[in-house]
Amino acid sequence: MKNITNLFIIAIIGFSGMLSCGNSNKSNLSEQSYEMSMTAVEDEKSSADQALDEAYEVVKKEKAPATTLKFTPPQIIPNFITSSAAVATYDDGIHKFVRTASTKFKVREVVSATQKIEDIALKNRGFIIKSAINNDNLYSETVNISKDSSIVNYSCNLIATIELKVPALLLDSVLRQIAPLAVLVDYRTVDAQDVTVKLMSDQLAQIRLAKRQKRISNAISTTGRKLDDVMVAEDALDASLEDADRKVISEYMTNEQIAYSTISISMYQDRIEYSEKILRKTAVKEYTQGFGSKLLDALAGGWSIISAIFLMLVYVWPLIIVSAIGVFIFLKIRKRNKQK
Repeated sequence: MKNITNLFIIAIIGFSGMLSCGNSNKSNLSEQSYEMSMTAVEDEKSSADQALDEAYEVVKKEKAPATTLKFTPPQIIPNFITSSAAVATYDDGIHKFVRTASTKFKVREVVSATQKIEDIALKNRGFIIKSAINNDNLYSETVNISKDSSIVNYSCNLIATIELKVPALLLDSVLRQIAPLAVLVDYRTVDAQDVTVKLMSDQLAQIRLAKRQKRISNAISTTGRKLDDVMVAEDALDASLEDADRKVISEYMTNEQIAYSTISISMYQDRIEYSEKILRKTAVKEYTQGFGSKLLDALAGGWSIISAIFLMLVYVWPLIIVSAIGVFIFLKIRKRNKQK
């Protein structure tokens, strides 16, 4: 009986061992199949995700120009006060030029800019021909803030006008020193006028006038002693000398303009607004008379009328007497006619 029990126990143990081995094999197979399925899913997922990523990148590249805003920096107007036309470095010994410059620009502060430009002109051996600053009052407004006080709001505009003469060789240098003062340039003009022909014309005219003066002088010395002839010759000589003087002065002015260039500058700044507190002015009422004063004035006016009438009667007393006599005679004649 004991042997049978042992055999039964061994059979149960062996059967349970077989079941456990079968379960382990199944679990191993299930795990392997799960891993294979997961690998396949991951492979499929990675390929699908890769395709989606590629499509997204393509769409993103196509839409990028339409959705992306490109930053454009602000365009700053360049300062163009300086110019190579103001440079006078080459002199061929023939051509002569009169160089002038004119400009208008905005500055931060007109008064300080004017002083700096004047200093620049003097440092470059130039002359200040004109320097004017005008304050144009655009408008003013008065606001009452209390019974006895008011605030006046002013709006002004400062404008400066400067005219300089600087050595022609330093014109470019002066313009380059003035240029940093400009905030905004409205215009700039540099002009080089060729005056070679004009100088030649003046010189030839002087030669002709000198010859004419010599001929007139010879005619005066060789002519007779007639007073009329001498006077005519003297007048002709004076006229010739005046023409010669004008040509000399014209040549001098041209040479002066060649040696010194003229710069005309107009400047302005932002509008200035400021306020000032002042004492409010009370309205002055016109004086009116009271009733008593008006009554006295009326009595005086009436008396003046009576006096005027009396004086008028006094002036016409002869007429009154004549009229009274005429009326008396008329009544007397009328009475007699009724009695008849």
